[in-house]
Amino acid sequence: MVFVLGSFVVMLTAILSLRSASREKLHFKVS
Repeated sequence: MVFVLGSFVVMLTAILSLRSASREKLHFKVS
């Protein structure tokens, strides 16, 4: 149970970081 929770949190943080990175790239393209 704890292992599943930990992996879920890691996946969430990875998705969030990827989203912010793609957002920054888009901003750089616009500007």
